[in-house]
This record gives sequence, structure tokens and C-alpha cells, in this order.
Amino acid sequence: MTSLPLDGSPFPVTLAPGVTLTAPGVVGSAELRPGADWGGETRGPVESTTEFLEALSELDFRQSLEVLVDAVHVVDGGGETRTAEGEPGLAITVPAVGDDEAQIAMCVDEFGVVTWHLPDGRESGVGDTRAGESVTFTVERGSPAVESASADGDRGLVGAIGRKLISVFVVPLLEKAVGRAAPAVARHYENRTRPQGVLRLTDQGWTHPGEDPFAGWWLERGAPVLLFVHGTASSIGSGFRSLGGGRLDGGAVLGDTLGELRAAYQGQVFAFDHHTLSSDLAANAELFRSLWPEGGQRSVDIVTHSRGGLVARQLAASLGEPGAPLTPRRIVYVATPNGGTTLANPGTVRQWIDRMTTMLNLFPDGPWSVVTDSMASVLTVVRVVAGGAIGGLPGLVAMDPAEGVIRDLPVPADTEQYAISVDFEPADRLLHWLRGADLVVDKVFGDRANDVVVPTDGVADVPARQLHVPAERRLELGKRSDIWHCSVFTDPGVHDSLRQWLQP
Repeated sequence: MTSLPLDGSPFPVTLAPGVTLTAPGVVGSAELRPGADWGGETRGPVESTTEFLEALSELDFRQSLEVLVDAVHVVDGGGETRTAEGEPGLAITVPAVGDDEAQIAMCVDEFGVVTWHLPDGRESGVGDTRAGESVTFTVERGSPAVESASADGDRGLVGAIGRKLISVFVVPLLEKAVGRAAPAVARHYENRTRPQGVLRLTDQGWTHPGEDPFAGWWLERGAPVLLFVHGTASSIGSGFRSLGGGRLDGGAVLGDTLGELRAAYQGQVFAFDHHTLSSDLAANAELFRSLWPEGGQRSVDIVTHSRGGLVARQLAASLGEPGAPLTPRRIVYVATPNGGTTLANPGTVRQWIDRMTTMLNLFPDGPWSVVTDSMASVLTVVRVVAGGAIGGLPGLVAMDPAEGVIRDLPVPADTEQYAISVDFEPADRLLHWLRGADLVVDKVFGDRANDVVVPTDGVADVPARQLHVPAERRLELGKRSDIWHCSVFTDPGVHDSLRQWLQP
């Protein structure tokens, strides 16, 4: 490891042959660490967790190097090092890679906020084989250390104030194997890491995709079925883990809420694991219909999270056809973007990546416990961006309010609809990220309340589509600094409402 002093000058500091850091105004030090060998030692980004390392390994991310900038204070250093948004920046220059690989940089700032960066002036991280070619990543310099942002005792990728970690990753390109279409790249990894299937909740937990969920099972004639449908960058095992019933890490104990629901529905509790990036809503619904046995008419109550609510609406339209084996009776929308979310627009997909990575980093007690699962899906999108894949991802486009997919999605008729929403109110260091130093409103959602990913008011009310969940069928968690989009099921009130609403 090499550590060199920074004196605030605008001139590049050579950290290693071909590697320089330009940090105008920063007084402190810069430490270069060589990249980790993911196939051998498990060391990765400073203070990174085992789960994050596993997610990186699963998606073939190879860390080439990292630079830890430790700022004592920031002065007016002059110079013209600026980000694409015109903010004062830090620039790291590294050797380019071949045209069969791509590079992308991840920066974790002094507040624990994660941002991903492509090389300056490029629409992708694809390398250049020309001799002497190098690439530069410019990240926001950020503000000097502040007292209110103390990270003592917090778990995350970086835990100290005044530090900025810049990691450069190299990933192999898939274009030669699957083409440059974004859905093809995403499908390659979802097929490898996200098996699809219908699962059944047994007294040992959820069955696995690939197992026959109907083997040795007797469906009580006419008895209603309970179905769970997860959201983007998730699975049944991670998305609903806070309710219990998982069979991960050697076997989890069945939680009270899922245990009670399983008893109430006489053991007839199922779930649908499906692709959320490479498949659109129609493909999701078609797959479910092909997996569910025909014959027998019974009602189904559906508990959804995030994009899963849109899948349920599409499924409800499909099950409305004559002869369908299931008839939707109730749908519970938990943080569902029924009115869409601007983060699904191709122009803001990088902000979705940054938000998901940051929140997974800073909320270890919720989704971080299964970050390998969630982060792997997020990193799949990072790979698509780094490789410059062409076209949008169908699974995300379905949530884009600018597209016709969500505008044309039917609202279930003759189906009781319920909704659970939260308004995430950032506190302490997250104010720096979501509200800014001057407490301006969220740059993505404007003045609309949101849970970091989905507008709060779009869960239960979409006037343009005549979707309205009555007040008596809503649980509005209000402003919360401890609950965000992916951790709603950790709230005890959510468990109570599900027990109340889901009565066969």
C-alpha cells in the first residue's frame, strides 16, 4: 500500500505507474491499495461486508484498485477539476483495459453515500486497446467533515468522516456471447442467479425454485390461496424475509406472521419467484399461468412488494379470462409504484443504482442481511450500464410513467385492494444526499413524498387510471427515518395489518 500527502494543489499526484489522483483543495492523504483477487482472498473495498464481496464475485466484478482519500480539511485549491454536473471533483486516472472488458468506478463518500461513475466523456466503460490509452473517473469532492455526520458504530463500506473511497472495477463484456441488447445481458445473469418458479410454504420454510411445489400436496376444495409476489432486485427469500418463512443460510425459523397466515389458509400459501429486469409484466404473468396447474376454481389473495404489485395487476387481468384456475379476491400493494416511478426512466437509471446501493450500505438491519441477493440484481444493472448495452430493461420500463406500459395496465375489477406506504424522511448524513446541504427537496421526485424509490402518494391513488384504495384499507406509515422502500416489512404495524386483512 502506498500513501502520499495531499497539499490542496491542482496538480496530479502519481500513486503508481499509470495511476494519478487530482484532488484540488483537498489537504490530507491518499492511499493506494491494489485490487483484490475475488477468486482467492476475500479482501475488498475498505470495511466492506462479506455479503457485498459475494455479490461482486457472483457478477464477475474484479477490483483493479482502490484509492482511499483521507481529507483533513478542504481549501480553495483552484483548478478546473469538475464533475459533469459542474461540482468540484476528484479525478483518478487509470490505464485502459481491452475492448473485451469494461471499467466502472464506485465511490463511497464521507457520509456513506454510494455513487457509480463511467469514465469521463464515455457512454460506457468499454476500454480502448490503443497503446498508452488511459481513462479518468471524476467524482464529486463533497464537503469537509461535519459533526452531525458521525458514523461511529455504523456498519458500511466506509465508516469514517472525511474519507472518500474510490474503487475501480473491471468486468468482462458479454456482447460476443449474448449481444449488446440490455435485456439479453440482464437475462444472462438472471438465468444464472435468479431461478424462476412457484414456491410453497411448508413447515420447513419455502420450497426452492425447481422443486415441485405441488408434490404431495392436497388443495382443499374451494379454499382460498395466498400468494406472495416480490419486487425489483429481489426474491421471495429476501423480499419477505422479515415476515419469516425463509430457508436461507442453513434454514431460517418460520416467523410468527407467516406461520399464522399459513395456518389461516390451511397451508395453502405460495409465492412466485420471477425475473424483474429482463422480463416485462406480460411475460411474468404468462410464466405464472404456465406453472400453476389448471383445473379447479378458487380465489387467491395476493401480497405484493414494489413492482410485484404491477405483476399482480397484470396477473389479475390474465386470471380474468374464462376457465382460469384462480380468481383474484384481494391484492395488497406494499410500496407499489402504481403510478410509476421516474427512477425507472433510462435517463435516471443510474440514480436508481446509486440509491439502491447506498441504502443497502446504510441500512444493515433490514435488507443488508440478504444483500448478496439484492445487490446482485443491482450490480446486474451496473454491468448493463458499464457495457453500454443498447436499449432499456423491460422490467424497469414497466414502472416508467413516461411509457405506455403502466398507463395501459388494467386496474383489477371486483377485487379488494389494500395499500401500505411510507414517506422516508432522511436524517443526519442522509440529508446530505437526499436533501442537500441547504435542505433542498429531492432532485428526483421534486417536492413529492417518497420512500427513496417510489412516490408515496402513487401507491394507493392514481386518479388518471381510476385506481383508488379507500382509507379503511390503507396503512400509511407516515414520515419515517427508519423505514424505506425495501424495509417496510420490518415494521410491526405492517404485520398487524396483514393479519387483519388476510382472513380466508
